[in-house]
Amino acid sequence: MKKISIISIALLALVGCAKENKTIKEETSLKQITVRVSNDLTKANWLDNKGFLWDSGSDATLFGIVTNAQNFAAGTSMEVSEDDGTGILTATVSASEGDKLLLYYPYEDWLTAPDMSSTGATLTFSMRESQTQYEAGSQWWLADKMILVSSAPLTYGEDLSTSMSCLTSLARFLVYSSGSDTENVKSIVFSAKSSTQPLNGTVTATVDYSGNVSLNAANGSNTIALTMENPYDISEATDAKSSKGAYIGLCPATVTGFNITVKTDVATYYFESDGSIEFKAAEIKNIMLNLDKATSVDDGTAKTTSIWEGSQTYSDWETKITVATAVFNEYEAGGHLTFYFTPTDGVDWCSLIPEDGAWNKLSLGDINPGTGENVFVQELTADDATALNTNGLMVFGYNLTLTNVTYTPPVLIKTVSEESVTFGDWAAYLTVSSFDWSDISEEAVITTFVTRDTETADAWWSVQYGHMGDGWPTLTSGAATGFSNGESHSIILTADDITNLTSYGLVVSGSYVTTRKVTVHNK
Repeated sequence: MKKISIISIALLALVGCAKENKTIKEETSLKQITVRVSNDLTKANWLDNKGFLWDSGSDATLFGIVTNAQNFAAGTSMEVSEDDGTGILTATVSASEGDKLLLYYPYEDWLTAPDMSSTGATLTFSMRESQTQYEAGSQWWLADKMILVSSAPLTYGEDLSTSMSCLTSLARFLVYSSGSDTENVKSIVFSAKSSTQPLNGTVTATVDYSGNVSLNAANGSNTIALTMENPYDISEATDAKSSKGAYIGLCPATVTGFNITVKTDVATYYFESDGSIEFKAAEIKNIMLNLDKATSVDDGTAKTTSIWEGSQTYSDWETKITVATAVFNEYEAGGHLTFYFTPTDGVDWCSLIPEDGAWNKLSLGDINPGTGENVFVQELTADDATALNTNGLMVFGYNLTLTNVTYTPPVLIKTVSEESVTFGDWAAYLTVSSFDWSDISEEAVITTFVTRDTETADAWWSVQYGHMGDGWPTLTSGAATGFSNGESHSIILTADDITNLTSYGLVVSGSYVTTRKVTVHNK
């Protein structure tokens, strides 16, 4: 069991007020406050058995103090013992006898100022979508992982002693494999398919004077990306026990289904689960990741294959192109068939009909993309893959010219988001700021898979792509286009698009559809 560190804090309180024309001499008194880091983090032992430690210097300014007189300040200095984590934090705050005080972490002056009254306090924090860790197994904590609040308000003038309660949860990823070759983890991305509340975003904590605390997250997402500042060497981690672990902080929630991407200097490993995890406040949840049992692995050898290329104009239902099994027969469930085409000028609809060589339509049946589109992606089911590997591919169409059909294996398809957002009549949007676009190249295809609203009369199903730069402009081919069916919408990314997505992040909007996931794959 881990040892809980003690941090002693000296509060330098300036007492003073002005009443009418009388001046009261300011008196300075030094109060001693003991802060005990919550010992409810019970799901993992610390490797060095020293508990939760703070660093000297800059960490002091991450502590905030607020009074019910609406005075607040940050800590100014901290001295920490390297042996047991005991330290003295000094701060200056204006307070009068009987004022209520509340200590919290982290203090960030760009957020909404804390609000403390005679009945309780409301504090605003930010749980980051992109987080960092200095080194594996490290107790070097940044403000992007933890939210701590005094377990109960203090009264100035009395003996000041409190414990700090952790309002957020931690996930510890224990990465290992049976291999003995040198391999270093560079980043980990955790993405929930659904969650009872956002895992990050603007976090509001409400504290009453009985010590009750509630926490709510808003304007966030279900994805958190962790970057290692120093290599997370797993060459000697042959099981979970020998793995040092990497941590993310997240808002308490129950997630159902999730994807995890582990990028090393050797390969990229993908894990997928439909199970549920309950992330509780003040709890560390261990997540074991055996790279040998990853759902899929991209070791650099997989590639997107052009399985047909030419110029086939469809003006009747008799014309078709075929891809025999001798040409290609390595389809997998979850792989993407990508159709590149140009709609015929002046038409108000066009159609694609992919079938296997035995004249059986694939799972989507007839596809009617919008006449403003030039690319369509079909994700293959297990039955689709079996039929294509057995019988080959045929593609019929109407009112368009087909120029290229490619196949991308699942290992090369990157999940950008699995957040479910119902757009309605342009009433909502989906944002993603943590996705790593560094491996995405010009002419990559981004696809939003949706469920269409078929209940609303005269609904126009559409999807629009943009980035979160100034004004949230659309991408080069990202303006809204409608579609009749097909359950997905794709565009081709330019080099400028990728630059803007890397700098600002992605925003997807639309009308009368609910997003299921957003993916991207290179051509």
